[in-house]
Amino acid sequence: MLCCNQQINAVSVGVYHTCSSSEVEWIVGNSDSKIVFVGNNPNDSGEKDKMPNHRLMAILDNLKNVELVVFMEGIEKLKHKKCITWKEFLAKGKDVDSNKILKRTESINENDTCSLIYTSGTTGNPKGVELSFKNWSFALSSTQEILPFNQGELYVSWLPGAMYLDN
Repeated sequence: MLCCNQQINAVSVGVYHTCSSSEVEWIVGNSDSKIVFVGNNPNDSGEKDKMPNHRLMAILDNLKNVELVVFMEGIEKLKHKKCITWKEFLAKGKDVDSNKILKRTESINENDTCSLIYTSGTTGNPKGVELSFKNWSFALSSTQEILPFNQGELYVSWLPGAMYLDN
């Protein structure tokens, strides 16, 4: 998802699948997120209060800047006027003029914010750390020097998707 956001000069914000509704509300609201993609919590044990879709629905009406909530494949789409499935989201982009996308890509500056990564919030609400395209470029090239990724090899990461390195 991060690479897709980078191509259109959008800012990616990760939220841990273990976040409470109030933490989700803080992060999504504080980041002024417009689109929210909802995945799963592999540790939900079938308990609705641990499922990201149910946590988000509890606070969605408080998030005035959110225009769209996209439920990834296999995630129960809950009823709300802002909610669509992944397939419906892809269909919305079918007729987008590729020149519009190209203009966004060409407008990227290395100092533009590429992503926000929120701290754990151990001393209050989580704090958003801004990372630029330049930060990501440095991190990727440095990681490649230490841990080369070779075509055809498989890698397993145990880091949550909201973590810097796992992105």
